[in-house]
Amino acid sequence: MVRAQLITGGVPPHIMDRNLHIGLFSPYDFSSHGGVNQHIKNLQKQFLLQGHSCKIVAPSSIEHTSIDRNFIRMGGVVPIRSRGSVARISLSLWLMPKIKSLLAQEGFDVLHLHEPFAGAITASALSVSSGTVPVKVATFHTSNGTNLYKLGFAKLAAPYFRKLDGRIAVSPSARDFIARHLYSEFEIIPNGIDLEEYDIAEPAKELMDGKLNILFVGRFEQRKGLRYLISAYCNLRRSLDGVRLIIAGSGELDPDSARIIAERGSEDILLKVGISDEYKASLFRSADIFCAPSTGNESFGIVLLEAMATSTTIVASNINGYSSLIINEEDGFLCPPKDENALTEILIRLVGDKAMRERVGQSGRKKARDFSWDIVSRKVLDYYSLVGRF
Repeated sequence: MVRAQLITGGVPPHIMDRNLHIGLFSPYDFSSHGGVNQHIKNLQKQFLLQGHSCKIVAPSSIEHTSIDRNFIRMGGVVPIRSRGSVARISLSLWLMPKIKSLLAQEGFDVLHLHEPFAGAITASALSVSSGTVPVKVATFHTSNGTNLYKLGFAKLAAPYFRKLDGRIAVSPSARDFIARHLYSEFEIIPNGIDLEEYDIAEPAKELMDGKLNILFVGRFEQRKGLRYLISAYCNLRRSLDGVRLIIAGSGELDPDSARIIAERGSEDILLKVGISDEYKASLFRSADIFCAPSTGNESFGIVLLEAMATSTTIVASNINGYSSLIINEEDGFLCPPKDENALTEILIRLVGDKAMRERVGQSGRKKARDFSWDIVSRKVLDYYSLVGRF
C-alpha cells in the first residue's frame, strides 16, 4: 500500500494579542481563475472573518474589476508560456515606485508574497520593502516551475530570498523544488478547501438520470493528461453501458484529446467550458468518480480536495503532488501516469463496486475536514506570529 503524509503545518499554536494589517501579493492575473489566486482569496476571507485587515495586490487584465475595496490592481498582464501552461503575469518594472509608495501608505504588518519570483509585482514588492514592512513571508506553490533557476536566476534571486523572514511551501514537492535552487527551512502549510461551499451544493439535475458519472476538472493542457482518461473511458465504454464522462475546464482541448474523441466517438462525453465555481461544486456533487490523470508538475492538487469534500471517489496519477495527499485504496486510488490500460482497469473495478466507491469516498471526506480554510488560515497566522513575534 502506498502511504501518504497528512501535510499540515507544524507551527505551535499561539494566541495573537493584536489584529494585523496583511498584504497578500499575487504575481498572476487576478481576473483569471487559478489555484494560487483562489488560495489567496480564501486566506483573505478567513483573515477578515478573524478580525484582521487584509488587502490583495495583484495585476489584472481587466482595468475596472468588480473586486471589492480590499483589492488593489497593480497594472496589466502578458501571457508567458512555461512548462506546458500559460502564466498571465506582469513584467513591468515601471511599477516599482508605485509599489514602494503603496507599502509606505498601507503600513502592512505582514507582507505575504505568493510565488515571489514569478512576476514583477511580487519580486518588486520584495526588493523595495526593506524598512517599510516588519515581516516578509513567501509561499511557494509550484513543484516544477521556471527553467530560469537553471540558467543562473537563483544567484540573482538569492539576495532577495534572504530578505524573507519566513518561507512556506504548500507541499513537500513544492518545498523540494524551490530548495534545490534556494536552500532554506520551509514550513509546509497546504492548500485548503471551503467545505461549506461543497456542503450546500446541489447535484446538477441534468446529470441525475441514472448514468454513472466520471468527472474531469482542470485546464485543458497536455500536462493534465486528459488524453489518457478519454482513451480509458472509450475502452470502458466498449464493455459497459450507462457510464458518462464529463470534461469541465477552461481553454481549448489539447490536440491529442480532440483527435481521440474524433476517432473513437463522442458518445456520452460532455464538454463543459468556462464553468462557474458554483457549477463546479455541483459537478462534483453529481460525480461518482473523479479522475485526475495529470502527467506531472502538480505540487498539491486542489481538485483532489474538492472531490474529497463531496465524498467523490478519486482516481489520480501516482505523482508527487498527488501521492502526498492520497493513501492508495484508503481515501483514493493511485494509477501509474500515462497508462491508459491501468486507468481502464481501475475504472472498471470502481464502476462495478458501489460499496467500495462509498467507503473510499467517505474516507476522503473525513480527510478533507483537516484541510478546511479555517484550519489552514490559522496555521498561516501562527506562522506569522512565530517569525514576527507578534
